[in-house]
Amino acid sequence: IWLYSFFTDCKISPVTYSLKDLEKTIGDKSYKFTRDGKIAKYLFAENNSFYTVYMVDETSDLVHRVEMVSRGYLIRKDYYTYCRIYSEYYAPLDNKAHLYQRRFFNEDGTVAYEEITDNDVVMYQFPDRLLCSKEELVGYMVERLKLTEKDIVIIDRTTGIGQTILQHIGPAKVGIVIHAD
Repeated sequence: IWLYSFFTDCKISPVTYSLKDLEKTIGDKSYKFTRDGKIAKYLFAENNSFYTVYMVDETSDLVHRVEMVSRGYLIRKDYYTYCRIYSEYYAPLDNKAHLYQRRFFNEDGTVAYEEITDNDVVMYQFPDRLLCSKEELVGYMVERLKLTEKDIVIIDRTTGIGQTILQHIGPAKVGIVIHAD
């Protein structure tokens, strides 16, 4: 289970999203297409922007991610499996792309929840709640598992999340992996 997709209805899947699927989202905008191995580009001369598309390999048309650049600035990255699973949003700061938000999507394209980030400070906005740390997000996930006395939770690498897991496992049993360095 990937923590971030747990809160969406997207299933774990290999990449099946294709260039044709992506082109449907472009609509009737005029573009120039080029490709070199795993990387393709859609150039939109009208508004000085382009998409850099990263395919899963050199021969397929299956899209892993798309980076969108406008007027020389990275503004968004979209990640795909069989649908768009999440997007990252960027703004220029100190001549670099600064990540400020992630949106995680359901299969139908609706927003499941958002992550708002400012360097090391992060918040998660759900339709019914606001979580103010990754630890709270982990706690919410564990809570939603609805664990019973028949369940065993094995915790590996507890740094930063061990306490919140223990607080939310209810009647489940706990095992902890110890690593020798």
